[in-house]
Amino acid sequence: MVKIWNNQRITQCLVLILSALLIFPTTISAKKRKKGIRLMVISDKVVKGELFKVKKESLLILVGRRGSIRSVDVDINKIKTIKIIKKSKTGKGFLYGFLIGTTVGVLLGRSQAQCKHDKGLQGFMGGIVFGTVGCLGGGAVGAGLTLSEGRYKEIYNKEKSIGNLNKIINMLNNKAHYPNPIFEKE
Repeated sequence: MVKIWNNQRITQCLVLILSALLIFPTTISAKKRKKGIRLMVISDKVVKGELFKVKKESLLILVGRRGSIRSVDVDINKIKTIKIIKKSKTGKGFLYGFLIGTTVGVLLGRSQAQCKHDKGLQGFMGGIVFGTVGCLGGGAVGAGLTLSEGRYKEIYNKEKSIGNLNKIINMLNNKAHYPNPIFEKE
């Protein structure tokens, strides 16, 4: 009888399954809460936080972190500048670098093994070494991309005449934590 499942096939299946789990993560939680867009609004003062709700005359922004969250109302008529706070690309860089480094490390480790019994161990060790190096390199590239593109995207500036405030308020309403049904959707 021919042995179908040898160590090489088992290793290949495990690498394939682990790669698929990392690439296509699944959430176990029932329903994810919708987060509002992160903004920096400059009026009389500078307010950075999550847009909670757009009211008729103001923006309600949540400021602070988990332990000490407070809400701030910003009058729409006093707004001078609105900037969107972009998400950092460092985390994705870590993930992609790790996946690429681990794949290359496993393949190189398996190809450099002296005998067939060492292929699994060599592949595993190559995956660990190259995965770590790839993770660090990918994180550095992601951080560099974030810094080069800038942390903020300006969507409204009263002095520079950038953007139409009414259209921007409608767009922000659609991206708020709790959209206001009074505003028309575009």
